[in-house]
Amino acid sequence: MKKTYRNSPSAVIPRAEEMPRMLEDVCRAKLSDLFQAVLEAEVDAALERLRYERRSGETKQGYRDGHDRSRTITSNRGPIEVRRPRVRGAAFKSEALPAHRRRLPSVDQSVTELWLDGLATRDFEGTLRSFLGAEAPLSAATITQTNRRLMADFTTWSKKRLNDLELIYTWADGVYLGAGPDDERRVFLVVLSADRLGLKHLVALRESIGESEAGWHDLFYRSCRARSSCTAPAHCRRSLGLVGSG
Repeated sequence: MKKTYRNSPSAVIPRAEEMPRMLEDVCRAKLSDLFQAVLEAEVDAALERLRYERRSGETKQGYRDGHDRSRTITSNRGPIEVRRPRVRGAAFKSEALPAHRRRLPSVDQSVTELWLDGLATRDFEGTLRSFLGAEAPLSAATITQTNRRLMADFTTWSKKRLNDLELIYTWADGVYLGAGPDDERRVFLVVLSADRLGLKHLVALRESIGESEAGWHDLFYRSCRARSSCTAPAHCRRSLGLVGSG
């Protein structure tokens, strides 16, 4: 899940308005991963076997043959990069992202809200339909395989050590999802860090019911320190539980 962005060393100096933009960049990169996972799941369904799985006598003919060059699909939330899988020996056509499609429908929610909402529910179908359209021909098998792949990636990311990174500055904020009475306390606690080269890294991400000193303390001293020995000074929004939590 980690995504880094190249900047000059001077870009390490944080500004209060940087956190939402950086998180939006991270979530846009994850949205590209989401669309890529859909394409890969469609190939799995077309060939009736997973990637690297040997063909049996009962499965269809054909095999994977790498990917086309990266292509950019535009949306009102910024560009999204995908690489279309190639299939040899069998007919394959993506229903979710046809070859001629270059632009996605406009969406009202931010990329951050759409990605985190899918992560919270462990179901990215709503996120996909927001971008591809409510009538997008997404099969149940494709959705199931996509969700399984993305949640496995998230689990792997959350356990990966970051000891090889020299993190020198950290941003922390709570991102609230939804505006209804049932959602007003639903929040993601987010920690981003920068290294000496100006590369930004997503260090910790956790869903919580409201912000509290105990919640932030647990995120910093359990999740963050479990992945990294980061002791970088932090820039944080003055919000409930964050300032003064040590």
